[in-house]
Amino acid sequence: MLAKHSDCIVQAPTGSGKTLAYLLPTIQHLINQQNKSDTPAQEGKCSIVALVIVPSRELVEQVGALFKPICAELGWLKLLQLVGGVKRVKVEKMFSSGKAVLVATPGRLQSLVDRMPRVKAGK
Repeated sequence: MLAKHSDCIVQAPTGSGKTLAYLLPTIQHLINQQNKSDTPAQEGKCSIVALVIVPSRELVEQVGALFKPICAELGWLKLLQLVGGVKRVKVEKMFSSGKAVLVATPGRLQSLVDRMPRVKAGK
């Protein structure tokens, strides 16, 4: 079945593959976009190409565990995980350069946007 790029809601038991249900089409889309793009990532600027918002630190870690090896294999995509308890200096270094998938909790994402004005959509 081809990805239709439409919204859906999924409810299923733990371990049934819900994360892969959105991870695989997301990665495929990013690969397709990378193949079409002839403009390299700007040095010194981080471009968030996918955002995954989950409700807890544990889910950030779970989603990250699935994304990380794929990002490493691709070589041009990095994984950023944003949860509470990470110092601001470390967070700023995370956003140094390259294309990235950001996995975050809602509160930490809002905190990032509030504290780092340069982290805005389209900038």
